[in-house]
Amino acid sequence: MRWLGWSFTESLENVWSVVSSRTPIALARFGDGELALMSNKPVYGQAKAVDGWSHKGGPSELGLKLIEAARNEYLIQGIPCSCCNRQARDELSVRCLGNQTFANVFINGNHESFIKRLRLLDRPVYLIASQRATHIDRLPCNINGVYQVPDDCVNVFEERYSAYRETMSLIASVWRESLILVAAGPMGTVFVHWMQQSNPNVQAIDVGSALDQFIFGHDTRPYHKPGNPYRKRVCVQ
Repeated sequence: MRWLGWSFTESLENVWSVVSSRTPIALARFGDGELALMSNKPVYGQAKAVDGWSHKGGPSELGLKLIEAARNEYLIQGIPCSCCNRQARDELSVRCLGNQTFANVFINGNHESFIKRLRLLDRPVYLIASQRATHIDRLPCNINGVYQVPDDCVNVFEERYSAYRETMSLIASVWRESLILVAAGPMGTVFVHWMQQSNPNVQAIDVGSALDQFIFGHDTRPYHKPGNPYRKRVCVQ
């Protein structure tokens, strides 16, 4: 296990220090859904109700590519924390071979600080997100370009993964001087992996649900809601 050794607050500060210095960084997130796909388990619940995807169980091309991403030692890999999902943390800490940090690094008690940092950015920013993201103009930073993908990630990826890989290689080249924010569910994890492989100097970070309020126009997670305990939650390793 190669945990980067920072506290929850320090993790965001250090990640953003790298982003601000324009040093290469590729941060991919592995959560409950990604682990389920990697383990050939079914996925329904919140993934289907909120994020628009599900999986009946069994092997999938997306699950296989997530396993490959977990083996990429050049990624920073966000994994669950012990306070939110100890079982997933323990399993992913073994399966992920890169440097590890919090999958929640941009949310919960770090969310407000992350949004403030985005507002202060003075450089090109591009977004890879869901096709349902119809409020791009509401984001807390100027977006220079968007690439959108369907929510039905397991089935869509099965059909288009070769084309997606080519597209990620192109994006990593064309957007190479920019910060690339990724909010595309389990496909986003693979996208960051592919971009890093194509261009080791890329700056691409998977922000998960951190921008949902803006791009969808409504709350999708408890920490989005004022007064909710998760909004102040300081996660621990």
